[in-house]
Amino acid sequence: MAAKPFLKMGLRKTIGSGLNTRVWSESWIPDLRARPPRAAPQIGFRDPGILVYSFIRQDTKQWDVPLLREFFQPEDVSLILGLRPSRTCCVATCQNLTYRHMGSDKRCLRCGDPEESINHLLFLCPPALQVWALSDFPSLPGVFPSTSIYQNMSFLFWKTKEQDMTDPQKDVYPWILWFIWKARNEKIFNGKESSPEDTLIHAKVEAESWRLANQPEDDDDAHVEALPPPSGPDITIRGTADPDMPD
Repeated sequence: MAAKPFLKMGLRKTIGSGLNTRVWSESWIPDLRARPPRAAPQIGFRDPGILVYSFIRQDTKQWDVPLLREFFQPEDVSLILGLRPSRTCCVATCQNLTYRHMGSDKRCLRCGDPEESINHLLFLCPPALQVWALSDFPSLPGVFPSTSIYQNMSFLFWKTKEQDMTDPQKDVYPWILWFIWKARNEKIFNGKESSPEDTLIHAKVEAESWRLANQPEDDDDAHVEALPPPSGPDITIRGTADPDMPD
């Protein structure tokens, strides 16, 4: 799928502000499969509430390299340095708008959850959860959907290959994410409810339209079937052969 490399690039090369990611419990290290980091030998207690934000210098918005080396194994430090912190959170959830001082209410306006994070909006908000439950993607307790945005995206990118799903089934997920986002905005800005069923139908229709539009054009000459030669009229000659006629 053409969009997949760009989605992978965005997941693996940026970490945002780090405010939405717990260091020890979320899979944010961009290894072959996203995973939590491995602690350096001298680290005993692992604060479960510590955020990736704590390892980004707020004056430069770059990684605090000495702190990374203190907390994580050298191999993981190299992987972390390949991630790019950003100055802003790119998805305008209520939580992110609050962090950017553009709002004061972190609540999800669809379900009332105390914080509308990106993961909550796309995977855990009840309407989004119902969309995924209705889709062809298997709901696996503790695996998908999970409380980690990185684990969820890792599942969509890689784990689906192990679920015997066809390409059209697997490749619909960007449109599911997009239409969940659109349904959320329709509710907040226009007061319109979109059912999970409608959200999934719109996503599947758009995904199929995109797939058909990007199929290579068939070579007409290659698909012309060989036809048998045209048959002539059935002619039968009746009469008596002349014995003097040469053969």
